Amino acid sequence: MLSIRNNSSPLFIDMAIYSVLISGQEELDSSWQDVNVPNMSFGYREIDISECTENDDGTYTATYESMQVESPRTYKYLDPIEGAKEFQLVVGEYGVKPNSRRLG
Repeated sequence: MLSIRNNSSPLFIDMAIYSVLISGQEELDSSWQDVNVPNMSFGYREIDISECTENDDGTYTATYESMQVESPRTYKYLDPIEGAKEFQLVVGEYGVKPNSRRLG
């Protein structure tokens, strides 16, 4: 479990591991966003395609971690165009890609 401090109170974030099929290094290098989490990107645990499992059909299996928030928190960040912004993350899981399989 990862502990992140938000103001003076800790925020505990649990990260579940998922696997997903990808086509190659270019896809492995890409990141994605969850529309519910402004100003945050998600990425794969592997850096090089050789770290992924190669499948018989020419695809690869990569893994990533989602973000599970256990208590609601309000975040503030600075947008380079719009200035100060604020959003709230409610209890839930974020960053899950479609067609993923949860491990463990």
